[in-house]
Amino acid sequence: MTLLATLRKMVFGETWELPVGVALSLAGTSLLVDRGHRDAAGLILILLIATVLAFSVNRSARSQR
Repeated sequence: MTLLATLRKMVFGETWELPVGVALSLAGTSLLVDRGHRDAAGLILILLIATVLAFSVNRSARSQR
């Protein structure tokens, strides 16, 4: 399965890792903001969501083999 097909499958809701990962990323980032690390929170949020997306695509691609 190609990368584009895997991404399309995830966008249409056939996976649960992505919504859970984004929710955990938002929760973790909100804890950083509460503790005063506002400058780094945006960068960390982007990195966490990119990591969740990469993990989810990798896992979906591996399960299609």
